[in-house]
Amino acid sequence: MSEPHSHSHLWPGVPLALGSAALFGATPPLSKLLLNGVNPFMLAGLLYLGAGLGLALYRLLRGRQAAAGEAQLTAGDIPWLALAIGMGGVIAPVLLLFGLTLNTASSS
Repeated sequence: MSEPHSHSHLWPGVPLALGSAALFGATPPLSKLLLNGVNPFMLAGLLYLGAGLGLALYRLLRGRQAAAGEAQLTAGDIPWLALAIGMGGVIAPVLLLFGLTLNTASSS
């Protein structure tokens, strides 16, 4: 007889990833509805403000657990981190929302 497999390594990563994907997929259609009255720059900022507040709440609820096994940031990581933040956190959302002003949400 073999031992039953434990799926504890899937928790909480898989549910969080699925929830994140669902929220990310819901963003274009919901954003398209809001773009009639809100500037794309403002809406991009509000979306990321909401994401930041959600992560802050998660961090507060999680507590100050030590991140065992995570690598620390080094000085060499700063340019790459800044590039990732600039592209994925600033330019991409603004371009997505400007694209939504020109297209339908489903085609975007």
